[in-house]
Amino acid sequence: MTGYEFSRTWFDFSFENPQKVKPIHTAIYFFALESCNRLGWKEEFGFPTNLAMEALGIKNYKTYIRALQDLVDWGFVKWIQKSKNQYTANIIALVKNDNAPNKALDKALANHHTKQVQSIASINKQINYKTINLKTFKQKPLIKIKNFEVSNDQKLSFSWAIKFQELFLKNLKNKGAPLKKNKRSGV
Repeated sequence: MTGYEFSRTWFDFSFENPQKVKPIHTAIYFFALESCNRLGWKEEFGFPTNLAMEALGIKNYKTYIRALQDLVDWGFVKWIQKSKNQYTANIIALVKNDNAPNKALDKALANHHTKQVQSIASINKQINYKTINLKTFKQKPLIKIKNFEVSNDQKLSFSWAIKFQELFLKNLKNKGAPLKKNKRSGV
């Protein structure tokens, strides 16, 4: 199974069992997936309690171990070897859990997409199909380029570049930075 398939089966199960699943279960399971992925998808791998608790912000050992045991009971994780003390790690394996029913989640997601309302917010997306001619911009510093030297389709981009340059120089001046070199370089 791939990470996406593990994720999909988890959320299928989670959707079918909202009374059982808590955020801690998802956090531990996905940290186990991440650990397994970083180890090259080993069949069995060490899963240190203190590392998982610290990474996930879990403060109580009993809360952590109870949630990990739930994952074992639900068939997502298999104990290979339990930690004997704070110096040894749990050895676990991810289980290819195909028992999670996925029809309810698929149906809910399909219904959700059909019920979406059209947004009244507009998205302004700049469409620029033309390549910018960089000859003008490479020959002189930006501050010395005149508006008439820029082609019509580049004027908007040029005006924004000038505005950003002016703002940048103003901020440098306010901070007391030397401006002579920056003005010459076209920053």
